[in-house]
Amino acid sequence: MTIKRVLIDYFVELKQCDKELVSEMLQNLHFSLQDATIEGAQPVSSSGVVIAQSSRDSKKRDVTKYSLDGGKSFYGKGRFVREVVARFIAQNPSLTFGQLLQVFPAYLQGSYGVIRSIESLESSTQNTKDLASRYAMAENKILISSDGVRFAVSTQWGAYNFINILNLLEKWGWSIVMNK
Repeated sequence: MTIKRVLIDYFVELKQCDKELVSEMLQNLHFSLQDATIEGAQPVSSSGVVIAQSSRDSKKRDVTKYSLDGGKSFYGKGRFVREVVARFIAQNPSLTFGQLLQVFPAYLQGSYGVIRSIESLESSTQNTKDLASRYAMAENKILISSDGVRFAVSTQWGAYNFINILNLLEKWGWSIVMNK
């Protein structure tokens, strides 16, 4: 059995995720291996920044807060990513939802994707309460693309996938302040 098949079975059958979304996410899946026998080895981003160990590794939840405005407002990972998407839209108001999906590809987050249209979330076979806890779906948190698509940003961020957002912001030259 292939890794792809195992992952599809896991997310669709056990986690009740949408099969189409899972298949789409797996198209962009990338693996990186690290020799666990090297003492003190730490994961490193493509830019050479040491990646924080996930809470599963350290038994402690990472509660670091992040700011895009020089430290005036700090947010946890989920709210921070929503703020990143909102600010990106403010700077690029003509982008369609399709173009935003290219800027924020699903693989940056993982199984839920960074952004999903409200229409796709409402038509999903996944439990509505579960989706509401995994996306910023409150009416005042929903964003709208230039082509009128209403969408929500995933709140599911940990040290293992949040580094993808930090790398993206580094590539854009955006300044981030951390508050541990």
